[in-house]
Amino acid sequence: MDSSEDYKFETYEGYFGSAEDVTKSINYCSSCGGRLTLSHYPDSGNLIVQETSQCTSCDNGKMKVIHVLN
Repeated sequence: MDSSEDYKFETYEGYFGSAEDVTKSINYCSSCGGRLTLSHYPDSGNLIVQETSQCTSCDNGKMKVIHVLN
């Protein structure tokens, strides 16, 4: 698995607009509009989920995000 330095922590400040806009920004590539493939790796010991996303149409949609579980 990739090191945690490659991941950024999720913040809600980046999400704005209507529910449709936020859903689109999470599920679709900002470069080409293609659907993103999401993978999740839960870590129950540290209460986080590591998420990776990759665009099925281009290479610009790659993201790595850590979601903190409360």
